Amino acid sequence: MGYIAKSDGRVTKDEIALADQVMRRMNLNERQRTVAINLFNEGKKPHFPVHEVLAQFKRESFRRRNLVQMFLEIVVATAFADGRMDTREQHVLEEIARDLGYNQNQFNELLSRLTGQAHFPNRYLQKKN
Repeated sequence: MGYIAKSDGRVTKDEIALADQVMRRMNLNERQRTVAINLFNEGKKPHFPVHEVLAQFKRESFRRRNLVQMFLEIVVATAFADGRMDTREQHVLEEIARDLGYNQNQFNELLSRLTGQAHFPNRYLQKKN
């Protein structure tokens, strides 16, 4: 999330709020939350090894396509957290999707479906029931 939030040059309050809400919805304990915050901050660094991290995620989520899709939905929501997705963010999202095995058409379909939902990205800001 930190990587996509920083991809347009700066991390906004809305992007931080979205990350916070995602962590809350995941019911992380204090230690897990600290790790998640540290990972968010690592992702913001200029030389963050995004392709290596995504390759590891892809290996660890083998055969769990729903987990990969959920991750993509969260990073797309992060790109839209400030109300818009700029060209750099879209390019980064396309790279992330490609690294995770999505072709351009699959990514475009996912993006269209998500952005066509009236409550997107707000569903990541709502409290988990």
